[in-house]
Amino acid sequence: MRVQDTNNPSYTEFSPPFTITNEKHLSLITPLGSSAHKSGNIINITWETDSPYDTVLIELKKGNFQIYEIAKTKNTGSFNWKIPSNIKGGSNYYITIKTTDNGTSGKSSLFTVVPVLILMEFQVPLLLVCIVLISIAASYLLWKVKKK
Repeated sequence: MRVQDTNNPSYTEFSPPFTITNEKHLSLITPLGSSAHKSGNIINITWETDSPYDTVLIELKKGNFQIYEIAKTKNTGSFNWKIPSNIKGGSNYYITIKTTDNGTSGKSSLFTVVPVLILMEFQVPLLLVCIVLISIAASYLLWKVKKK
């Protein structure tokens, strides 16, 4: 590139050589906006990009905060992710994907994570103990009533 003073053409300067390239893009296809996904379920994260970099970083965010680093994975355009059960239910979650050189990035539309209310493994023994104790108490009360 040449820069020249219009009043005095003898003042001319040249920039070092450079190349103009097309801007790279990355756009998320799924998850879709306004969709709801249960924690513990697998969602398919898909994206399109023309970035030549073979690795991307996928993150779950809410607001401006990173909630969870989902994966550093091959830039294949698809990744299956099981939503951890410790992710709190709520709306306004979104996924970001960026190339590892930080050259291009994209984000999904907002979606909701729905908590699944299930008996956790650590609660099953407690539930069994409660059932046994209630059965013993009920049997004792029946025995006492019959005795009278």
